[in-house]
Amino acid sequence: MNIQKIYQLRQSSISKRELTVSPPHLIHLPAKWQIQKQNLNIDRINHTYDIFTNHKKRSNFINNA
Repeated sequence: MNIQKIYQLRQSSISKRELTVSPPHLIHLPAKWQIQKQNLNIDRINHTYDIFTNHKKRSNFINNA
């Protein structure tokens, strides 16, 4: 069962009173996902940066040879 589905089920099972009294536990999961998403983006950026810098190093090495 995927996380999105679980979250939707959880959201639908929460009473209206609970919603008005304490939303933080609702906000908790998506924030966690956002952080994970940010980390994924950072990993992707680092990965492309490594490729770029390695490419530059390689071309410098070839040019200097």
